[in-house]
Amino acid sequence: MIKAFNLPGFEESAVEEEAEEEEPDEGDTEDNQPSPFQTIFLQIMENVTATYITENNLHLRCPIHLMQLALKDAINNHADVGNVITRTAKLVKAVRKSTLNTEEADKLGVRPTQACITRWSSQLRMIESVLKMFERDSQFQNKLTIAENSKLTMNDVLQLQALTEVLSPLAELTTAMQKELGNLGIILPAVIEIKQLLSSLPETLPLPIRAFAETLSANVSTRFNRFYSDKHLVLAAVLDPRFKTEWIIRDGTVSNRLAEIREMLVKEAECSGVDTVTEARSVPNPKKVRIFGSYESNASVADTARGQMEEYLGSMRKSPQEDVLGFWKTSAGSLPLLAKVARKIFSIPSGSSRAERVFSAAGLLSRAHRMSLKPDTLSKLMFLKVNSKIQ
Repeated sequence: MIKAFNLPGFEESAVEEEAEEEEPDEGDTEDNQPSPFQTIFLQIMENVTATYITENNLHLRCPIHLMQLALKDAINNHADVGNVITRTAKLVKAVRKSTLNTEEADKLGVRPTQACITRWSSQLRMIESVLKMFERDSQFQNKLTIAENSKLTMNDVLQLQALTEVLSPLAELTTAMQKELGNLGIILPAVIEIKQLLSSLPETLPLPIRAFAETLSANVSTRFNRFYSDKHLVLAAVLDPRFKTEWIIRDGTVSNRLAEIREMLVKEAECSGVDTVTEARSVPNPKKVRIFGSYESNASVADTARGQMEEYLGSMRKSPQEDVLGFWKTSAGSLPLLAKVARKIFSIPSGSSRAERVFSAAGLLSRAHRMSLKPDTLSKLMFLKVNSKIQ
């Protein structure tokens, strides 16, 4: 869609339409004029666009897709890595295409996985399935009916083993972001984690794979750099009890912005509002005001946004297996202001996978033999399908 708006002639068409609107025909009547509702709606949207919609609010790129692009660019820059992946794909295709080859593969107890070009993690699963076949029988290729140029050499196998070592951490991140309730807070901490893992690979890895890892690390930094300027992603990482501000200290991109990020969290919590219980507790009764009465007030530092931030950041970080949403559900009583911010931030999905699953479900329901489905019926079926897991 972004590329479509940049196609040649789009701006010229828009200018022509504006010119036509400025010079209405003489035959125009009041029926062609915008209704009062349309006029008010346009004014509201103009104000909203001017005061609220910023670059951050308007468009959040899917991090899973950015990971796909970073890997794609790294593979394109290293022909040797791209060639061994291509030969692996040819081997898998030859096994799955032939019944005899499939039977030989089934004897090993492994059915090679076919990769999907739009999902890089499927390429990793393809490589892992082929490596598992080599572990079961290193000479299994000689039993297959395939061309010689489709076979893998032992050097190719060594490169594939090293490649899985490089890509496995990225696969864990992709799997976490593809979950139904993916956490937006893992993205920025994962960037520095990936760069550290890629920079600390064993010296025993083949030189082409090490060069590939360096390029991939640079691509990840470039692709994900835009997320550091997004308020929602920064706050999500801080409000993730598994990371808090530890990731800021480790990440040189934002290590000098620790105080700024803390103040941003305080302001966001102050803007979230105070619940009635806290508000009633923090306001002293005017009839009982007396000297030193402020010392007897029930109001405490924990009732303020800054106090809650200090209490939250001062506690120990949770384990990587912690349920983030469950943590903030139980902490809503002691940290009400931060809990409101967390509820708003973590409602943003960590990727577009969930929406794409809805598209896939719609395609499965609306098949060629069910083309008589009414839109309302399809809508109800989609609602039941998508929400079937809700208890």
